[in-house]
Amino acid sequence: MEEIPNSGYDLEVIKDYKKRIALTGKSYLLDEDDEQTDEYVHFYFIGKDNEAEVIYDCILYTLRFQHESELFDIAEHKAAQHFPQYKKLNMKRMKMEI
Repeated sequence: MEEIPNSGYDLEVIKDYKKRIALTGKSYLLDEDDEQTDEYVHFYFIGKDNEAEVIYDCILYTLRFQHESELFDIAEHKAAQHFPQYKKLNMKRMKMEI
């Protein structure tokens, strides 16, 4: 199987992220494609992996958010067991339709 290169190790991409991070005046860069909330944030920062600079892609969320997500997964599984015609909610498809 062919290995897909990780752009987080690409020196040109790292240089670009460093510039963009510097413009924010912070040590990280928010992902503008994701909706940031009080309970969820998606961001990038530059760190080290075996002495080499890399871009880390992070998602940070609250324990309450995690708990609700797990409860939703359990409920969805039980609904599928009880109702054989049940179709799982497709969040990606919903976003495209909005």
